[in-house]
Amino acid sequence: VVAPRFDAWMGQMPAKTPQDSTKREQLREFFEILQVSSHVLEADSSMRCLHLEFEVAGVQGQYSQTSQADVASAVWGMAANNASLEPLPNAEASLALGGELV
Repeated sequence: VVAPRFDAWMGQMPAKTPQDSTKREQLREFFEILQVSSHVLEADSSMRCLHLEFEVAGVQGQYSQTSQADVASAVWGMAANNASLEPLPNAEASLALGGELV
């Protein structure tokens, strides 16, 4: 699931200088030790939710992302007092490594 996206992303990276080549090689090495254990992608109307669980060099990780299909759309949610609506970001993401939020 992840490999085709990674390959497409790598194909867009510049490779004009020796530094570019070094970065590409380091990313390739990192990807080789990445083990994805769970991948869930859900779409609810215009909202997309991604949850990824993985392991890198023995460290467990979780990545979550919520985004709107239309980045120009306003997003609203209930305020903490449940009495009014408040604007929300069009995209949110979180990353945890070894159980700690990064």
